[in-house]
Amino acid sequence: MSARAAAATKFGALYHRDYRRYFFLALVGLTAESVEHVSSYWVIFETFHSPTLGGFAVFSHWVPYLIFSVYAGALADRFDCRKLIQIAQGLLMLVSLAWGVLFLTGTLRAWHAAALLMLHGVAGVIASPPIQLIVYDIVGADHLASAIRLNAISRYFSMLVGPAVGGGLMLVLNPGVALLVNVLLYLPLTLYLFWMPYTGHRSESDARRRTPRLGLAEARRVLAEVRSEPRIIRMIVLAGATSLFIGTAFQAQMPEFAHHHGSEEADVWFSSKASPSSRAACAPRSCVPRSGGS
Repeated sequence: MSARAAAATKFGALYHRDYRRYFFLALVGLTAESVEHVSSYWVIFETFHSPTLGGFAVFSHWVPYLIFSVYAGALADRFDCRKLIQIAQGLLMLVSLAWGVLFLTGTLRAWHAAALLMLHGVAGVIASPPIQLIVYDIVGADHLASAIRLNAISRYFSMLVGPAVGGGLMLVLNPGVALLVNVLLYLPLTLYLFWMPYTGHRSESDARRRTPRLGLAEARRVLAEVRSEPRIIRMIVLAGATSLFIGTAFQAQMPEFAHHHGSEEADVWFSSKASPSSRAACAPRSCVPRSGGS
């Protein structure tokens, strides 16, 4: 196979005009989510200085996935994926708006923070299945593998760029205003979905999936079907173990971590510490927080 043919295979999904638009606008939306993480975690630290609330930020983000993922997938099978993504984007915009207003007015309370963190987690679990399902509708079976790879790239790229964008917004503006501005980053994908013709259910083979059974029994049936594919089982176990032992738990604690390293403001130092790449490259000796503050 020539280099050009190999590239076409790897990035074949980008040859679809609608997928290119969806990919780049979804990347902006994913970046907005990372911006909100980094900004809201700083707001929580500045307001409460509570490691416990930082821990709850991780708990509230992943527990909705653990409990509601099966049901969210069934919703994506039944309903227009565009609408579900828009609902999730609307919730995320509401959360960013509430963070900004409450912080700027000095009325943020711990229960507000807990509720907003939980609502963010619910929005994430609603969006995840339709974001994946609609891709098949756009590119078809031939370029599905390419689209899945590109979706994964966009997810991790947004986790890398998001803290930098969030840190820049907090540095130029302030955390509260940065969260208000972040609302605008959710708009492009939300508006584009009104125009995009794909619902996630256009192919005839998807017709039978419109009325799936809701519940764990359906999940067990699917697992029984994929049992013959050990690679799928291994990936599920690997992803689950990673989420349980590592996940994104460090990011919620990054404000206090940056504080121990001498950063008292939402500045470049904090945003670099919030970046996944800096956490991975951090040497054990240099990553031990200094005692006695800055």
